[in-house]
Amino acid sequence: METINKLVEDARELVNIDRKKNIEKIFLEIEKFLSEHDIPVNSDYTDSSYWQYNAYPIIQFRNTSYDIKEKLLPKFEKLFIHFYIDNYIYKLNYNNYPIVNFFNVFWPYQNTKYTFATYKDKARVNKHLEMTYVHPKYLLEDLYYKLSLPNWHDDKDLKSKKKQLMTQWKLLDTKLNFEQKIETPNQLFSKMQMMLINKINKRLLTCDYDPTVPIFIGSDDDIEFCKIEAKKLFPNVEIVENSSKSFFDPRVINFVFKVDNYILAKIWRLLDHEIIPKLPFDKKIAHIMVLIRLCLTEHITYEILGINQISDEKFKLFLYLLQKKKN
Repeated sequence: METINKLVEDARELVNIDRKKNIEKIFLEIEKFLSEHDIPVNSDYTDSSYWQYNAYPIIQFRNTSYDIKEKLLPKFEKLFIHFYIDNYIYKLNYNNYPIVNFFNVFWPYQNTKYTFATYKDKARVNKHLEMTYVHPKYLLEDLYYKLSLPNWHDDKDLKSKKKQLMTQWKLLDTKLNFEQKIETPNQLFSKMQMMLINKINKRLLTCDYDPTVPIFIGSDDDIEFCKIEAKKLFPNVEIVENSSKSFFDPRVINFVFKVDNYILAKIWRLLDHEIIPKLPFDKKIAHIMVLIRLCLTEHITYEILGINQISDEKFKLFLYLLQKKKN
């Protein structure tokens, strides 16, 4: 086994040497382009992804591709832009080496007014350059998703990375009190909310972290069932489909059921490829790692939309869930 591990490490080293030799020059140009255009990128990387950025243009996602075609492609014969998913992902490759993946956080829209949290730091390779990086909490969202899955749950590298990103978040946002004690929220569901809950909860997985809004997870069939039952109870019910501003999966959406702007319930759609862990003693309640991930996603989404009061409330619930897990 030791011999095999040594061979794997040697192979990785050879690959890294090959990449450095073939793409360092173009990579420095890419860093300069990303820096000059103030395009946020990911700060984390592994040995295998050192020569590759994930980039997240904030305003007018398509415009960055126009700038690439005009300012970068003419300079390098083997540089190509590949449109992978319309209006969501395009990739920049050099001689078959992936260099940058561009993601549209606001998919399927072309954002013109919203923004998200970033910070400045030195570029990965050219330390004389300053680049814009996405806030570590967006990367944490992805980690919490992975850590909620059985095959990643005990991964030591992910847990170490989670600790590192949380420390970085605390250093960047010094005004936030991460150590504040959050009391267990008192559930305050109204009569109307309880009427809907009693009709739909047997079909759904419960997420019991918000004291004022019943939150669930369900499949497409479950959600259609809930729509029918809600309309029977409340003929004037409005059902709004909302996209979250998830940095790792734009298909993460929810449905809000409301009457006259009063929220009755929120249901997160279960994606076809997802496994949602449940508590072993109650088949209807999602595992706490799932709750932490969803609560963080909500905090991020409301913050990006500029709904600061709700974003702050979700942040406190996020802290409460972290305390609950620790205890």
